[in-house]
Amino acid sequence: MGWLPVKVVELSDGLVVGICGLRGPVDVDVALKLSREVELSFGVAVQFFDASLVATWEHVYFSVLNAVKAIEAGKSIAKSIGVEILVRLSGQRQISVALEMFGLKGGCRMLGLAVVGRERNMVEKVIHYVVEKLGLEDDDAALDVDRGKAEQIMKAFNIKDEELSAIQAEGESEALAKCCIERCALLALES
Repeated sequence: MGWLPVKVVELSDGLVVGICGLRGPVDVDVALKLSREVELSFGVAVQFFDASLVATWEHVYFSVLNAVKAIEAGKSIAKSIGVEILVRLSGQRQISVALEMFGLKGGCRMLGLAVVGRERNMVEKVIHYVVEKLGLEDDDAALDVDRGKAEQIMKAFNIKDEELSAIQAEGESEALAKCCIERCALLALES
């Protein structure tokens, strides 16, 4: 097991989330089967997502946090934490829209992985195991925002230039992340 840059952050009630960006061809059916097996074996939640519309790891973190809080409050939209994470990432109430935006699709080469569990070491172990089993490479850049990706995100989340310029941020990618996080938070308020 090589070194893999994983952000592990506390959520609530003793839960932690590990988040990493990945690169490589992925067989969607194999990835989904492996994630179900790992969830049952290790007692964690595993969610892959297409990273093409992700605006930084913070976007993922707040989506996971809002998903966990919605489930704890009995206000979740989806039946599983994994799909609830995708719903929160998308800022949309419709599961089909969330899956279209962030679900893994054939040909996806830039993806992300979020693992939710009770122990930091277990979350890191699961991420390393899954990445190794699927033969993927770590790539934090999958969660970063470049100009081309920024345009895609703005279109998908209906973010206008005026909204971006009104946000206090260090740069465009930080402003874009804040807009996406705000969309996630608004969804939480609607629930």
